[in-house]
Parts: sequence; structure tokens; C-alpha cells
Amino acid sequence: MAYAPFVKDAQSVTHRQTIDRSELLALANKWDAGVKAGDLLPVTPVTFEDSVQDGARGTIFHAKALVVNALLDDASDQARNGNHQNSVDETLLALRLTESLKYSDFHSVFLSNVEEGRAIGLLRSESGSIDDATKANVRTALLAINKGDDQLETLTKESRVQYYDYLRRTSQVPISIEDIHRTTYVTERIASNPASSDMMRYVSTALRTQDDGAPEFLSDLRLAWAAQGSNREVIAKAIKEL
Repeated sequence: MAYAPFVKDAQSVTHRQTIDRSELLALANKWDAGVKAGDLLPVTPVTFEDSVQDGARGTIFHAKALVVNALLDDASDQARNGNHQNSVDETLLALRLTESLKYSDFHSVFLSNVEEGRAIGLLRSESGSIDDATKANVRTALLAINKGDDQLETLTKESRVQYYDYLRRTSQVPISIEDIHRTTYVTERIASNPASSDMMRYVSTALRTQDDGAPEFLSDLRLAWAAQGSNREVIAKAIKEL
């Protein structure tokens, strides 16, 4: 419910043919302040079957995406008009909003990395047009994003526990230690090298049957880790350029 007024305002501000920049920035900064104050938290799944992409929580993600995309569009316009500081400030604001909901589930990790990839591209293009103090701020922000693997590791462990619970409930028997070891091994293997050519074999055959949710679970995990790894390389290059 804490997100309700932000969702309403996001729809109002972004669904106009011409977005009012002052209203957009006011909303984004208010959202950012709510995150910093701890009033707006990630919206995580309750069970393995629970999707944070649908219902009320899906509406929150959609509203955040509308605001972030509008900010990045305006940041591009600011850069073209020579307002480089405005462009960088808005891009960093967009990154903070993206990060605030990034580690809700594997889908949000993937989609957030896509948003951040666009933002990082804007920052790299502006590197030759900003002063040293601004470059330092950008480096600090990017370094903070690059430390997010611990959060993805935590999300992976929590998701794995939810998957154990799903197996227990759907199979009508207690989950065995063999199931736990096998799930742990496969998830850690995927996280260590999600781009490996043999990972889809693990995804399709590693756990139980095609009907127990394992392929979908492991595919989502692989997608999240692969997107995260790809962005890490882009961020590292951006930091070197600043």
C-alpha cells in the first residue's frame, strides 16, 4: 500500500503525450526519498508459485519502469541540448529507482539489468562532458551497483528454500536431503558460470521431472545471473573510462 500514491502519480505523469519534466522529477525524487527512508521496500514472492510480475506488485514494477524510462528519455534529451549535468543527475536517479526493486525476484533482476544497461550507456556517452567531481559521483554509484552480487546470492538462496517448500507441498512427502543437495549443487553451478554452453542441459534435466517447476526455476536463475554478469563487464568498462 505504501506504493499506491506513487503508482497513481506515475500513471498520471507518464501517460500524457508530453511529459511535464518538473512533475516527473518531483515524483522520481519523492520515490527516491521513500526508498532512502525505508518506506518503499522490494516486493518479494511469498511462495515459489507467487509471481511479483502480476497483480498489485506487477503494477508497482510497471510504474517504476514507466518512471525510469521517462527519466532516461529526458536524460537523453538533456544531453542532446548540452545540459550534461542534468543528464547525468537524472540517469543516476533512474539507476537508484531501478536498484530499489531489482532484487525482488529473478525476473526483476533481469529487467533491471536491461534498464541499467541503457543508463550506463548514457553515462559513458557523457564521460567527456562532465567535471571530475561528477565523474567521481558516477564511479561511486557504479561501484555500489557492482557490489550487488551478494544480494543476488541471497535471493538465490531464498528462492531455493521456496522451491524446497514447493516440492514438499506438491509431492506430499518431506523433501529429502538428496533433493536439497542436488538443488544446491545445480543452482551454485549455474550461478558460477551462467553462460556455459552446457547449462541448458542442467536446466532441463537436473531436478526431478518436467512437471515440478525445476526447468522454469533454473532457467529464471540462469537468466538473472547471466544478465548480472553481462552488466558487470559493462560497468567495469564505464568505470575505467571515467
